[in-house]
Amino acid sequence: MKKTVRRFLSVIFTALLAIGCFALSVSASETAAFAFDNDTGASLWKIDNTELAASNGFGFDITDTESYDGAGSLAVFESLTGEIDPALVGGAYITASDIGLTDFAGCTITAQIFPSAVAAAQGAQFVLYTDGMIYLPLMQTELTPNEWNSVSLIIPDNCKNTRLGFLAPIYTTFAGDAFYLDEITITLPDGSTVPNVGDYVPPAENAESGISDGLAALIYTLLALLAIAVVGVVILAIYKRSKRYR
Repeated sequence: MKKTVRRFLSVIFTALLAIGCFALSVSASETAAFAFDNDTGASLWKIDNTELAASNGFGFDITDTESYDGAGSLAVFESLTGEIDPALVGGAYITASDIGLTDFAGCTITAQIFPSAVAAAQGAQFVLYTDGMIYLPLMQTELTPNEWNSVSLIIPDNCKNTRLGFLAPIYTTFAGDAFYLDEITITLPDGSTVPNVGDYVPPAENAESGISDGLAALIYTLLALLAIAVVGVVILAIYKRSKRYR
């Protein structure tokens, strides 16, 4: 009898733990400063070197072709016939003030990059960087094409860089999406993260359910409480039954 009760309680508490974890889980997009699920975040990024952009058709836009998390990502594309001077360096960037910071000193910046295999075959260089006091590119040089790669930039405490950006990757004939960028998270020196700028949108499958994340969490919490109450009643009934036969 006791073994049966233990098994029963074990199953119940395992289920409650699973429910609790599911209810309290937070999507990565909700903690990212830039989730790139709508145009709000993309509108903050500025073209660096309009001459280069005019020459190679460099640009970026929100897409749902690939997404690390959430409803979309930022597609970085080019349209170039021939070759251009490698000395024409440029891309896109934001400044620290765009997201309410003075600078990026002491911050850790993480992002997800999905390089196009076609672009990689053309020798594309996928570079995320900070600049201002000193130019700091990401240290990871080998990225796997057609997969999401996590990259990180750690800015020293005394490095008051004010710009975060990525470079135009291709300098030879190419037309199409060069890479996709998603989930840029900026962790401050105190361990907190810069709030999402307003471009997080839940994935379509969540939106179609018609239940908001807050309501879903409330429902699961109530279900957990109900399950705990049921367990209590069962334990009490078993206890009373065992005393009856003593």
